[in-house]
Amino acid sequence: MQLVERQVIKPNHRFYPEADRLSLLSNKLYNCDNYYIYGQNFFSGQPTNALAVDRTLKKSLKYKALPAQVTHKTLPLLLKTWTSYHSVKLAGAIAIAPLSFKQHRKSLI
Repeated sequence: MQLVERQVIKPNHRFYPEADRLSLLSNKLYNCDNYYIYGQNFFSGQPTNALAVDRTLKKSLKYKALPAQVTHKTLPLLLKTWTSYHSVKLAGAIAIAPLSFKQHRKSLI
């Protein structure tokens, strides 16, 4: 079990606009990395080099819009997510479904 500290900033707090802006930008950076870099390499079957990803992202506007400390906390989190996914997949705990969602769509509606 990990202990975490939780900070609650309500909308009437003076730091709320800045915290909201930073969390939105951090979320956009995480999603951009996740889909465009790791996701596309995953679907094409190519390995992803985390150092090359970091070098590529340093040029992007999303990376520059955030403080360096926030960016350096976001990218390792993404790397940890993909590393744990691959370790679970190698262990055989994830079975790939034989049918895609499009083939199941009629039964879900």
